[in-house]
Amino acid sequence: MLKSLLKSTLLITTLSTFTLFAQDTTDVSWGDGTPGTLEAAITGPGVYRLEAGKVYLTLEHIPVETGAIHIVGATPQGDGHPAVIQPLANAEGALGHTNGELFTVVGDGAELALKHLIINAAAAGGEGSLHGCASARGAMNKIIVDDCIVTHVAHLAFFTMGTQTDFHIENSVIKAFTNGPGGMFYGGLLWGGGSWMGTIDTLVVRNNTIDGVVGEGMVVYEHVDYGIVDHNTFTNIVMDLVWYRGHNNLQISNNLLYNTKSYGQSTYDVSGWGVWHKGGAGQFMVMPEYTDK
Repeated sequence: MLKSLLKSTLLITTLSTFTLFAQDTTDVSWGDGTPGTLEAAITGPGVYRLEAGKVYLTLEHIPVETGAIHIVGATPQGDGHPAVIQPLANAEGALGHTNGELFTVVGDGAELALKHLIINAAAAGGEGSLHGCASARGAMNKIIVDDCIVTHVAHLAFFTMGTQTDFHIENSVIKAFTNGPGGMFYGGLLWGGGSWMGTIDTLVVRNNTIDGVVGEGMVVYEHVDYGIVDHNTFTNIVMDLVWYRGHNNLQISNNLLYNTKSYGQSTYDVSGWGVWHKGGAGQFMVMPEYTDK
């Protein structure tokens, strides 16, 4: 029964992807680099291809309200770099992006894919960084990230406040988080899976490098229907590879850990914040949910 369901799911996913890419691809011309060009070009579901070697400056977030929006970078020539998406502060010097993020998946069943891109969440003028790269806020959303560099996010690169979200993050580098001491435990590649966050159906994190997180590598609070974290490199992570409680059905395998839990611990952390525990902790641990405090 389970195999049948998995085969049906894979078939539907394959047909959906084939249908999307059978559509005409819209080439988004960089033109003269006018800020806001990218937001204006994305008018609905489809595949949008960005010019290699160009920096697309955004003035507002890009909502995904229905269907599937795939944003892909054209193949660079020679030593050129992929297309870059980066926010620009407004005339008042503030980042005016709704929810403090570049992309927001809001429509039920909507999908966002980011492929072959550099995504820099730091304002081009140095005014600060966006809270996140992309979030899901509807039901049954899907966020796909493949062959991207995501850098300078302040807190959460990807997260869900919706229900039954799918995440597929593969072959990418997510690095250089910018939150400081005041938010040092609030940061990571991905947050969700229940509690005060949204729920997750499928979570695939494979063949990535996650570096420089001022917080958890990733947080899954309670449960995923299917989850795998495999063949990733986690380096310079202030806290755990993955938050130490919850995350039912999450398989963690074949990962390289270097300088994780680099925050250390103190008596105050054990007795006050509850971040660490008496007796210490290694680079990675899984603990049950406590029923008494």
